Amino acid sequence: MIQHIIFDLGGVLVNLNFDAFYEALADLLGTTRDQLYLNASNQIHTDYMCGKMDSDTYVKKIADLYRRNVSVDEFRQVWNIIIDGQKDDVVALIDRIPSSYHISLLSNTDPWHFGYSQKHYPVFRRFSEFFLSYEMQLLKPNQAIYEAVVRRLDTLPGTCVFIDDLAENIEAARACGMHGIHFRNAEQLQQELLSLGVMTNTKRTGST
Repeated sequence: MIQHIIFDLGGVLVNLNFDAFYEALADLLGTTRDQLYLNASNQIHTDYMCGKMDSDTYVKKIADLYRRNVSVDEFRQVWNIIIDGQKDDVVALIDRIPSSYHISLLSNTDPWHFGYSQKHYPVFRRFSEFFLSYEMQLLKPNQAIYEAVVRRLDTLPGTCVFIDDLAENIEAARACGMHGIHFRNAEQLQQELLSLGVMTNTKRTGST
């Protein structure tokens, strides 16, 4: 029986504006978007998302990489440009999930992106658990992160549905024994949740 619905953050709950982000970051660091693309998955960023350094250290390392003087405040402002509003249709769908289900977040993220999202989007009040890469010191699709989620929820993998926009993350969740939904849009997500018996076509009414 399904008991836990676990959402990814970027690309599922919130929109990501890569164009605006890379343009602003390239301007701040005095480099090109192509160079940023090349460095997007470097070890510095991986270590930051794994919680191996704090935000101030991360900014210093990035500034040193591009030989640029950058303040933490101006970097943070540019850093959060990538988050471009919540996905209202997904939020509306979450509101229809019966309160008997335990809703969680599992995200490869950092303190700034998660903090910004939690502050600006009230949907996170519906979430009971937050599984964050920088706190867990693990990244999807590492099998260990899914196993850690199951342990913290004190449940079995088969009771969990994981929703993510990246196929490799869904494949890893399924390999762990979870149900996986490869997110493409809210309509498709609704149909897959309906097929799993998580929700019905009728909207919820009254208090939960």
